[in-house]
Amino acid sequence: MLTSTGIGSGIDIDGLVSSLVSAEAAPTNNRLNNLETQFQTNLSGLGQFSSSLATFQTALDALNNLDNFQNRSTSLNNSDYISVSTTSDAPLGDIDVIVENLAKVQKLQSVDFTSSAESVGTGSLTIIAGTDIIAVDINSSADSLADVRDAINSAASGKGIQATIINVDDGFGGTVSRLQITTTETGVNASISIFVNDSDGNDTDTNGLSRLAFDTGTTNMTQTQAAEDAVIQIDGQQVTRSSNIIDDAIDGVTFTLLDEDVLETTRVTVNFDEASAKAQVSAFTGAYNNMITVIKGLLQVNVETQQVGLLQGDSTVKTFERLLRENLFANSSDTVSISNITQLGINTDPQTGHLSVDSEDLDEAALLNIQDIGQFFAGDNGLAGRLSAVIEDFIGDNGSIGERTKSIQAGVDDLDDQRDRLNLRLINLDRRLRQNFIAMDILVGQLNAVSGFLTQQLANLPGSVFRRDN
Repeated sequence: MLTSTGIGSGIDIDGLVSSLVSAEAAPTNNRLNNLETQFQTNLSGLGQFSSSLATFQTALDALNNLDNFQNRSTSLNNSDYISVSTTSDAPLGDIDVIVENLAKVQKLQSVDFTSSAESVGTGSLTIIAGTDIIAVDINSSADSLADVRDAINSAASGKGIQATIINVDDGFGGTVSRLQITTTETGVNASISIFVNDSDGNDTDTNGLSRLAFDTGTTNMTQTQAAEDAVIQIDGQQVTRSSNIIDDAIDGVTFTLLDEDVLETTRVTVNFDEASAKAQVSAFTGAYNNMITVIKGLLQVNVETQQVGLLQGDSTVKTFERLLRENLFANSSDTVSISNITQLGINTDPQTGHLSVDSEDLDEAALLNIQDIGQFFAGDNGLAGRLSAVIEDFIGDNGSIGERTKSIQAGVDDLDDQRDRLNLRLINLDRRLRQNFIAMDILVGQLNAVSGFLTQQLANLPGSVFRRDN
């Protein structure tokens, strides 16, 4: 870049050129900056708008699922014997249940040992637990009662049995140790048998390892509790299962057995869950109001505070508002008893645009038919589906907001190109001005030099008096 301090003319050429270039750039820069601010404001507003629509659409997904309006509530005349949980598949009405027998684990108890350190004997155990066959080897280096317990638990890990040592009173002021083997699953099919291969050659006597034998022919261990299946009566029909949790007797109903008594009948009453259905309606109005609050903020013009929304007057938002209202209050053909949102007690505040729910009207609609409430929202032409489709047209991959955002981003990119062109023009203007001013400075210097020479020559003429004015 050409530079000069204005030696010939005394003019600050650098400062003058910079000022002229800045003056030339100012109008365009201001225009581009204003455009960029507007673009960024629109992008920010559209981002908030899109986010609020996406949040509302997520809420609509739950409303668009008919199962969410099919939830059941249950009541029992007695909670001592069973607890009940249900899904939307549960039949409505009364179910009479009698718990005749609880499912139980099997418990086997050994003879008394002086302590857990007493030697039991050597050999091997073959434990059949349900369909599992468990082999346990006991050698002389580890044949105490505690060792046998540990060997059984190691070999039987995850196979349905657990060995424990219980130290109990011996009746004479001391204690004895007993090995207890318990099934970890209830039911007859989980029962265990223990076959012994005793190193002393006798597998069935009450000496050595054979003291732990328990099978159809030898019962050296004592069964303190037999494995049993659960037996219940459902409306007079017998149901037998291995577990106290029965979830396959009636579709959508799970019975958890708590106690047994053949003389006690528990009546289970299954109804539609009105509270759940009404909560869905309240959730809808809450999600809708949150979205409307964001939209109103984006469009606001507050004269008192001089605040203007990021998308004030935006046609995209106004189009969405119009389509939203049209679908919100359109009649539905999916139900007979509920054709319009106002029949659910949902009203609109004309000032804020927010929805409110009249609880009495909603209660009345729920009493008439909860299924119709579900159909109104989640039917083939349900409100949730219609509103979700409107939103998708705006926030989808090819939606209005996306296309609008692409257009604005293209404008932002074009601003960069315009700034590049402006910078190139300013560089050329700077160079041209400097060349002109430097040429002027040189000419002024030359003229000053000629002026000085002529002044000197005139002063030297005979009889001439030349005074330089200060």
